[in-house]
Amino acid sequence: MVIYGREGRRILPAFAMTVAIALVAPLFAGGAASQPDDEPATLRIGFLDVVDSMNPLIGLTESAKVFHGLVYDCLQAVDGNLEPVPNLAAAWEVDEEYEPLGSAWVIDIVQDVQWHDGSPFTVDDVIFTINLNAMNYTVLWPSRPYAYFLNYAEKVDEDTVRVHFFDRETGTPMPAAYADMMCIPILPEHMLRDMSATEIAFMWTGVFEDSDSPLVGTGMFMATDDIYQKYLDGEKLTLVRNPNYHKNGDDGSPFVSFDMLELRFYESNTEMIQELENGTLDLACFDPHGFTGIRERIDANDTGAICYYSGQTCSQKTKLLDIDMRNGIGGNPARLDPIVRQAIVMALNKTAMISDPDVYDGLADEGSTIIPPVNSKWHCELAADELLDYDIQAANDLLESNGYRYTPTSQDVRVATADSWAVKQELVPEGFPLEFDLTCFKTAPEDVFIARLVSDAGKDIGVEINPYVITQYYPFWGVHVYCPVWEYYEMTLWSWTSHIDPAYHLFRHYSKNAGGWNDNYYSNAAYDDNFTKSIAALDEDERRGHVHACQRIQYQDTAYVTLAYVHDAFAWRTDAFSGWGDCSQEPGTSITNIWGANPLISALEPVTDDESLDESLVLTLVVLAIAAVAVIAYLSLKRKAGDAS
Repeated sequence: MVIYGREGRRILPAFAMTVAIALVAPLFAGGAASQPDDEPATLRIGFLDVVDSMNPLIGLTESAKVFHGLVYDCLQAVDGNLEPVPNLAAAWEVDEEYEPLGSAWVIDIVQDVQWHDGSPFTVDDVIFTINLNAMNYTVLWPSRPYAYFLNYAEKVDEDTVRVHFFDRETGTPMPAAYADMMCIPILPEHMLRDMSATEIAFMWTGVFEDSDSPLVGTGMFMATDDIYQKYLDGEKLTLVRNPNYHKNGDDGSPFVSFDMLELRFYESNTEMIQELENGTLDLACFDPHGFTGIRERIDANDTGAICYYSGQTCSQKTKLLDIDMRNGIGGNPARLDPIVRQAIVMALNKTAMISDPDVYDGLADEGSTIIPPVNSKWHCELAADELLDYDIQAANDLLESNGYRYTPTSQDVRVATADSWAVKQELVPEGFPLEFDLTCFKTAPEDVFIARLVSDAGKDIGVEINPYVITQYYPFWGVHVYCPVWEYYEMTLWSWTSHIDPAYHLFRHYSKNAGGWNDNYYSNAAYDDNFTKSIAALDEDERRGHVHACQRIQYQDTAYVTLAYVHDAFAWRTDAFSGWGDCSQEPGTSITNIWGANPLISALEPVTDDESLDESLVLTLVVLAIAAVAVIAYLSLKRKAGDAS
């Protein structure tokens, strides 16, 4: 189209500018979220759960674990590739003077570190924390997988601590391969030395009311004075950058490049989506249902400068079917027959469960072994002939051939006959039906739907599985799972996250830990043997062999059934912060990296109002300007040629 005339010289530039604005405008769709120059640069993160405790030894929710990872440091941190890197520990190595090799490690601590109240961090704080856990491993439960094999820590000099490991059953020294990634939050001795382990673990609020800082860690961020009241009121929690953080550069460059961080809590996905879209939220952590909505809007280009990620997470979320392995405590002991458990697994259509819109809506992967594939160094990928695949006919045949059959008086539910293992072991009488209760929690909506799917799967093979929905997590979980004197459970659904080292995963099924982390009292001598060898093996390949053996044994025993590896589901704005990384390539660059010195937090840089436009936008504007000038020149020459003729 040619536009010219008597006022052509004005019309053409105006038209060119209009075209340029029209082409560029879509790039600015959505709310403005850049950081104003006159205000603190603040990262705002949204969660659907709340921080459930200020005490780093108690918090269970995802937001609580993120919160504590921002305030507290461990000896080692976890990098983007899920490898250990220095944090409060500057270096570590096996002390070759002690036998057996690997039973003692020396750790050099970082110098000139301050607690948030200004007190100096010293080796005494490391010794205090390690010995507190070693001597009270049953009380300080979050670090049990590490603490079980901890003997004691001692001071070598002002810069160095020596940590000793042992076999708790025999008291003899024992190598510990996990000493290079011992992610125990280091606590301030000067604030806690007068409290007992029980007080620290269960009664301490996490707050020091008379301190210069209400929370005393060494981490990237410090608490505001009013944080405990904000926590009690259920309001957003604000943290400020630690100006003296020990990972700041030698030239004074900060490890964290923004000023403040806010954790915000929402009752619905809808509210969180709205705030993300209008620019008052920078990062949102969704459940599958909310994520599906925001993903569709982003893909339709309706949300402006917003990106998303869904995939496996460094926190290694899994959904488990947990089966009580205790005998003589109640319920139907036919659950102790591995044939019965395997048949139930074979009747489960995990593919349908993963894709079900009421469950994960595709935001999970089918589970198999207990260490998820994201932890590729330690995950055991089973061969095709090792898998208990979905096969209703095979599941029915397995039960039938092992003595669990229909009878004229029980035509819908199989019963144990004289040929069954359960009757031969005198666990149940002949004619006892395969009927079990499955506990789930209303507070985890997907669990209710999973329980129904498990129940339907049982019907297909003649096993009656009755979902039992508990309306409140506390205190009923403790009664049903951790208080065997009062109660038992037959089956329950359980969510799990884990640290990176395989000791943290595998300890949960160690028989010496029965009644603790091993809540279902699972016991297998071959598993125990491979587990202890995996702890002691300093050679990585040798250790991997034992770790894989544990996973194979546990998978076939089906006392814990890994139903799904649950995805993280995030969405974030790119116009407020840059440096978001790529979780699919480096899974540790995630907000769920909770072990201190988070590499994502370090990489994020605020985008300010007066910052120049990014390169792609500048290039777009340059191309448009050149095109506009060319059009104007062409039309002007054409008009002159017409006038000359």
